[in-house]
Amino acid sequence: MIRTILFATDLGVFTSYVLQHVVALAGSCKARVIVVHVVEPLGSFANAMVKSYLPQASGEALTTAGVEEMLASIRARVKVVLAQEYMDSQDDISFIDDIQVLQGQPAQVILEEAGRRQVDLIVMGSHSGKAMDDHTLGSVANKVLLRAKVPVYVVPMVRRADLSSST
Repeated sequence: MIRTILFATDLGVFTSYVLQHVVALAGSCKARVIVVHVVEPLGSFANAMVKSYLPQASGEALTTAGVEEMLASIRARVKVVLAQEYMDSQDDISFIDDIQVLQGQPAQVILEEAGRRQVDLIVMGSHSGKAMDDHTLGSVANKVLLRAKVPVYVVPMVRRADLSSST
């Protein structure tokens, strides 16, 4: 029985399409949904720039404050996107139990959060939309599929034109 769904999103161009699947699943299963968006840590170049131009204490404070502010901003954006996607009323997205914006390696964080929250299903897109080939499974989806301890519902990301030409 599916009681809790983890919706892993990159907030990319296919978010609303994947969200339609999440809504249908949550409605039919009467499940609650946890939305998870993962922000990758600063790259080595950005870290080197901070270390080069700021004293260590200032750099650490700036990085910590900046990351916290960025995560809060992204969390607010996720709420706006979900509210806009699902009508004028917050009641339409009442099945969303929590929105988490976390920092780390996406596949690892998704799997850790799924385990911590004891979810019954993970829903995600097949790739970020940046893939050169629409039929490619993205690296995050691939890692989650290979390592997940619960079923993973992967929504294939195809262009609308590709859908109409296949019939």
